[in-house]
Amino acid sequence: MSEEESTLNLQALNEAYPNSPWALTFSYGRALQSATLKTWSGKQEKWAEAQTLLTALAKANSEAQRG
Repeated sequence: MSEEESTLNLQALNEAYPNSPWALTFSYGRALQSATLKTWSGKQEKWAEAQTLLTALAKANSEAQRG
């Protein structure tokens, strides 16, 4: 499952069950890290780009958690 699919699935769960008795959140370490690490590739000049991507992915998952 891709990072985007994981985020979309989380959003779908929260939309389908808005009143669930527990929080439906994410624990997608890989979903946040995979593309970020690939972008960075250990190169200092890619650091800012990777940080921007990580922030965007974390925000998308945070919003998906809200449904």
